[in-house]
This record gives sequence, structure tokens and C-alpha cells, in this order.
Amino acid sequence: MPFRYFVLPLMLILCGSMFGQSSYRDFDSSLMPHGNAFESWESEAEPDRTFFVDQNHPKASDDNPGTEARPWRTIGKAAAALQPGERVLIKSGTYREAVHPARGGTSPEKMITYAAAPGHRVVISGAWELPLEGWEPGKGRRYTGQRHTYEDTEKPPLQIWQYDLPPEWFMGYNPFALRNLGQDLEWVDYKNINMHAHFQRRGRLFLDGQLLEQAEHPVDLAKAEQGAYWIEHNGLRLHVRFPGRTGPNDYSSIEATVKEQVFTPKDYGLPYIKLKGLNFEKVGNGFAMPQRGMVSARRGNHWVIEDCTLEWANSIALDLGNEMWHTNSQPGLGHHIVRGNTFRHCGTGGLQANGARQLLVEDNLFEHIGWHDAEHGWESGAIKFHRAKGTLIRRNVFRRITYAPGIWLDYLSSENCRVTKNIFSDITTARGAIYVEVSRGAIDVDHNVFHQLRSQYCISGDYGAGATPFTRMAQTASIFTTIWPLTSKIPATAPTSIRPVLWQAEVEQPARKA
Repeated sequence: MPFRYFVLPLMLILCGSMFGQSSYRDFDSSLMPHGNAFESWESEAEPDRTFFVDQNHPKASDDNPGTEARPWRTIGKAAAALQPGERVLIKSGTYREAVHPARGGTSPEKMITYAAAPGHRVVISGAWELPLEGWEPGKGRRYTGQRHTYEDTEKPPLQIWQYDLPPEWFMGYNPFALRNLGQDLEWVDYKNINMHAHFQRRGRLFLDGQLLEQAEHPVDLAKAEQGAYWIEHNGLRLHVRFPGRTGPNDYSSIEATVKEQVFTPKDYGLPYIKLKGLNFEKVGNGFAMPQRGMVSARRGNHWVIEDCTLEWANSIALDLGNEMWHTNSQPGLGHHIVRGNTFRHCGTGGLQANGARQLLVEDNLFEHIGWHDAEHGWESGAIKFHRAKGTLIRRNVFRRITYAPGIWLDYLSSENCRVTKNIFSDITTARGAIYVEVSRGAIDVDHNVFHQLRSQYCISGDYGAGATPFTRMAQTASIFTTIWPLTSKIPATAPTSIRPVLWQAEVEQPARKA
């Protein structure tokens, strides 16, 4: 069942039980701060033509006409062939490929659509499986003892395995050879923040779908009883300690991320593309800036991402903006719709956009975001928007998030935006559930539910405390419950408390007149 079908009923139950006949039921959530209603450009139109992809069909081939009886084998073939107004229905399977749409649609009635066939589960993965025959016992390295020593004995010995990754897997981008550190280093405070996550390699290893820890040195494997892997300097050989006494033969699937992105155009600015019911997973992308998501509109406009799941991005799951501040803005940037999706297990961010213009973000679930612990690199957040204008964020759930705020509207750039009817629960972060950074524009934050938050700065005021003259928060229409300082230990029987300071808004002090 799509996530959006139970988000709003859940909110109504929560809000109704606490406020009785509350205004939660009786207001227009599409009304923006400037007094205008948010207007959607969507148009329901039947496709001019439908093609099919089915890699498991016995007659599947990219030389086929793409009919259901003679389907294409790869989604990439569809991406090269589809014309405005056409769609492709994809049947069940794990498609280990990067999809690069050759073109976009021309209007809301002539979109290009990539959708899972009804009742089918489609996975587009940036990871490849490591065949069992490639594993051999580890050699040539010390796996125990001190990091810096010439001693070459191992006491006690460890069972370590190694795997040589074929260079042809990477096609010019090897995440195991690249560090997470972003291209723009201006805001990285090396002296005052923990840089461990920034210096890790982007490549990730999964055992039966579960992420394995990355070790900094080969001798660190000795302490990793739950398993870990270490990468040689050239990114082509892995040394792996499997959990407990297990080995490669004990797992049905061992996967390594070999791609940066799994769905993105090669050209900038493609419009009117729709993704529906697809599962995107497992890429080795780097930290922003630039923002390069597992799925990326690449500065396009008028995309719809609906009922999809995006998980296990090393950094960002989805980017819908201008990538960074040094790039040329494409005509019509923005105007995207993100609806009914699940974002989970993303290293730094779920949805990001530099130039979030006229975005509608509704009925999504964001969970387990920020596991890299890179919040002080300034580009983390379940949602992180720069230059958000005319954007509506409503009826989403943000939960189980660490080292990232729920929503971050970035520096000096937000105007006529609204955050309403969202739920924020179980968030541990430095910047609060909602962080509005030095906003000069009108923003409404209203009718949200906040529960079980631990945030250092929204309690202490050390960073960004206060409110801007143009940011309005409807405190009487929001629910605040169980808010704790980051440094405190939450008692098992802690009472509910009401604290109207759990969101964040930073104020720029005006210059004094002489």
C-alpha cells in the first residue's frame, strides 16, 4: 500500500485525540504565506504508446520491438528509445544498470514515464554481486596488532578474506578509490569537526542486503567482531572480516556498490519525466557539494517521483536542483512533485535541491537518514533545500533520523514556503527537526507534530537560536511532546513536555547605523 494512504489518517488520529475539534481538519494546507494557493501543473493523460522491459522473459532482447510478447531486456534501451507521451512498464527483477534518459517530455500531457508494471517489484541497483569463486584467504597484510609497527606476526590469527574487483566494472568511476569528501571544501571545518566520515571511501559492501562497516586500517579488522572491510589504496582489492565465524559461503548475496548514480540524464535540463513505483538502491556517491543523488534530475524541471523507494545511498538519495552554487541555472529549474515515496538508509540526505523552486513534497516517509555522522559538513538533512521559493512540504513523516535535521532550509534563500501537517519523531540532531537558516522571506511552519527529539542547539541556543521577522510558526496549532537536550539521558519514565522551541530559525543581525 502506498505510504501516503496512511500518513494523513495517522495525523488526524493523533491530532484529533489531543485537540478534539482542532483546526487540523479545517484549514487549507495549500495556502502559501503570500496568500496564493499552491497550484499543481499535473495532468492525467493516457500514454500515446506503452513499451515493456522484462529481463526474465525468455525472449527478452534489446533488439526486440519492446512489446509485452517481445520485451526489451534493459531499462537503458527504453531510456534511449522513449519519445514524449510514451511510457515503459518494467516487470519484476533486479536491474543492475545506470539509466540515462536521452530526452524528456514536452508538457504535462506528453510526459515520458518509467513505471513498474502493476504487481511487479522492480529494483534498479548500483551494486554488483561478488561471485563466490573470486574469494580467497587474505594475504600480504597484518590484520592484528598496532597500526604503526614493523611486527609481522599475528596473535591470535584471524580469518580474513580478500576479493579483487575487476576494473572493467567501474567504467571510469570507482567509489572504492574515492573518498567521501565533497568537491567544495570551503565550509569544511577540519579543526573542529570529526572528519572520519569525510575521509572514508564511497564504496560500500552488503551482506544479504545489510551494510558492512568500513575499517580505516587493516588491523582494525581485529576488533570488528560484527564484520568489516578494508580497502587497499587503489580501490581494487577488498579485505573482509565476515561477522562471527562466517565466510563468503554463508551468504546468498554479497554486493559491492560500483556506480555513483542509477537514474540521471547525461544532458542538463530535461523536463517532464515521471518515475513511478520503482525501487532504487545501493550507490557509492560522494558528499555534497555538489549534490549528486542516487537519482538525479540533473537540473531538469517538472519531474514526478511517485510511490518509489530510495535506499542505501552512500550520501544523497535524490537531487532535484542546480547541484551547487557555481553552476548555470537551467531554464524552468524546479517545479517537481515528490509524492508517496520512502527514503531510508541514506548516509547524509534524502532529498536535496539547490534551487528548490515550486516543489511539492507530500506524503513521503524519511527514516534512518544521516548514519554517516557528517552533519557538521553543512549538507545533511532528510530534506535540505537551498533557495527554496514557493515550495510546499506537507503530510510527510520524518523519523529515526540521526546526525541530520528533518528539514533544513538553507542560508538567506527561502521565500513563500510552507511546512505543514508533518510528523517529526525520534530525531537526534544538532540543528533541530526544522532548521530555517537566516531567512528573509515569508515561511509558514504550522500544524506539525513533534515527538521524542534530541537536539543540542534548539535547546541551548548555541547555534541559530531565535526567529526571523518573516518566519511564522503557529505554536498553538502544533503538537510538541518529549523534547530533550542532546547531552541528556532520556529517563525510561520521562513525562511529556511542551516546548515551543524545538524548531530552528537563525537571524541575521542588521547592520547598525552610525
